[in-house]
Amino acid sequence: MLAARRFFLYLVLTVICGAQSLAQPDAPKPVLISQPDSTRAIALEATTFTNEPFSLTPLSRFHDPDPRTRILLFALNLNLQSGEDLTAVTADAEDIAHRRYSLRVEFIGEVPGEVWMKQVTLRLNDDFIDPGDVLIGITYRGMASNRVRVGIGHVGGGPPDDSGAGPTPAPPYNISGQIKLGGIGLAGVSVRLSGAQAGTLTTDNSGSYSFTVNAVGDYALTPSKTYYNFAPLAQVFDNLSTNQSNINFTAARQNYAISGQVRDDNDQAIAS
Repeated sequence: MLAARRFFLYLVLTVICGAQSLAQPDAPKPVLISQPDSTRAIALEATTFTNEPFSLTPLSRFHDPDPRTRILLFALNLNLQSGEDLTAVTADAEDIAHRRYSLRVEFIGEVPGEVWMKQVTLRLNDDFIDPGDVLIGITYRGMASNRVRVGIGHVGGGPPDDSGAGPTPAPPYNISGQIKLGGIGLAGVSVRLSGAQAGTLTTDNSGSYSFTVNAVGDYALTPSKTYYNFAPLAQVFDNLSTNQSNINFTAARQNYAISGQVRDDNDQAIAS
């Protein structure tokens, strides 16, 4: 039965995330995985693998000594070090009234077949009644993750997303942009990607480029073309964990000065 559940979980996440990559071991903070187009979490009930909204006590746990619902969230950059246990990670939720609820972390482990991603099992707080959407985040070694939206009791309502929050889907991610000269796309520019994944592309006739990267991590983009300078010199991404668009550069032709003297047969300078 356990093997079947793991296989089912693998299939669910493969369909949702479509990713085949390894997380970086030294990423600066954990990232909770969301839907590609919102901050709503990729979340499952821990025993039935059903989607939200999550009831407080599912029928599958009705006869358990502790029947409270457990949910699964999925995280990048969450790698417990030797000697650390579950107490190294904390979790909480915030409801529409800005009340905060601690959530007990009961398990952290690799997702079968997806070693770059961790599943995190959280026990719902006993004080929940029917809050609807809550924002859930985790903290590891003092580093707070993004917060994702989860429906408890029902879906909807809840506090607004955190300022600057956006979708944090699983890899792969797209990095794209355009290089312009005088407001017009510049073709033939070599754009080098370095970091967790490396590669080189050439801009098309519109000056556009697009990379697909299959790993969370640090990246840099550097354009080059003979006789041209670029601003900025490079674009840097620390702990890339979402798509990046409009990563643009401006090109300028290099200027050269030619100077010298005109001399006669006696090697004397000739005045103009």
